[in-house]
Amino acid sequence: MKAKDAMHKGAILVEPETSLSKVARKMRREDVGAIPIGENDRLIGMVTDRDICCRAVGNGRDLNLLTARDVMSLECAALRRVREEMGLTNLKIMVPFCRREEEGRRVIEAMAGNGLKRGQNGLEIYVMCEIPNNVIRIDAFSALFDGFSIGSNDLTQLTLGVDRDSEIVSFDFDERDPGMTEMLRLAVEGAHRNRRHVGICGEAPANYPDVAQRLVQWGIDSISVNRASVVKTFKIVADAEHALQNPLPVSHVSN
Repeated sequence: MKAKDAMHKGAILVEPETSLSKVARKMRREDVGAIPIGENDRLIGMVTDRDICCRAVGNGRDLNLLTARDVMSLECAALRRVREEMGLTNLKIMVPFCRREEEGRRVIEAMAGNGLKRGQNGLEIYVMCEIPNNVIRIDAFSALFDGFSIGSNDLTQLTLGVDRDSEIVSFDFDERDPGMTEMLRLAVEGAHRNRRHVGICGEAPANYPDVAQRLVQWGIDSISVNRASVVKTFKIVADAEHALQNPLPVSHVSN
């Protein structure tokens, strides 16, 4: 998101994963210790890998500087409101793009400091499995998180070293590559070895029936697809499950 796109009334410049801040930013200072943003105020700023800096500008005056910690506090407040005030305790939290176990520990500690403690009131915290290190170290990540969601798009890019949005190398982006097939298998089996839920989100199961079939064979717990692919994927999954329950008889050819 570019700064110029954030100039309209009430906009906030955040990372893509922080969509909950659209709700959280409406909360008042007494909730989370953040400066309230008025109706006529707008936010401009920039996003870096480690921080989010936003400057609220209203009627020619600077209101506040929001750091990544501030934005996360707002998001946690929104999540608490959903679980505690709205009573939707089935809400789970998904941590995106967690590179190392230590990063996961820090995120979990930060959420606990904002009133979202893993295990408290049934709170479960999942993590995206979208980096090769998540697969390689899945036993260690399983000790920190309650479940996984395989992000097939990013996992393919980082496994094959291919940018699917690049005109130069996107032709080599292939979720059916043998290396990716092995990554998916290791992720599903590793999660189940640690008694963790594992699902998948991304285009692979919807675009390639053979990928969905393999996932079913490995026992994946859930598959997320876009609305246009729901019916098609339902049928693929149903056929794969039927085949598992009713294997074809083996033909014995006599010599």
